Amino acid sequence: MVRLKLPLKHYDEGGRVIPPVAMWLCLAFLARAYIVFLGSLTIPRHSELMLKLFYPAKQDMYIGFITGIGALLIAVSCSFRDKIREAGFSAIYVAFKPLLLMTLLADLVSQLITASNQYWAFSWSIAITLCLNLYALYWLISSRYLVIMIQDWLADSENRPEK
Repeated sequence: MVRLKLPLKHYDEGGRVIPPVAMWLCLAFLARAYIVFLGSLTIPRHSELMLKLFYPAKQDMYIGFITGIGALLIAVSCSFRDKIREAGFSAIYVAFKPLLLMTLLADLVSQLITASNQYWAFSWSIAITLCLNLYALYWLISSRYLVIMIQDWLADSENRPEK
């Protein structure tokens, strides 16, 4: 008899652990510069206005692009999990948690630098972003679900026969 480590709703049809919703939210938060940029492209007439609304200083958007690369890599590798397993590159999943940690810390440092450049004047956007960064960092450090998912995906690549 196989004992599941998580409730049944956290598994897909193949019996593999699905990524937690909190991870997808964290990845979307870290890739927010890309999301804002793509959103601005959907409204061509007001794209510059929308970018200035979210990123008054252009260098903040560029820094967001750089810090969001780790989140994009994790999201893409989650989306192509089966292809990665079939290609034999499943060891990449070991890097999920450290890469997410580095991305969160880079985003946190960039927000602190932005606050410092504004001479620590209170800003709701910086305050909310810092709070979300700290909450995401807490989730990452304490998430049992993420550890179980990574272990399952690594075991999945070792135990499942190739197609």
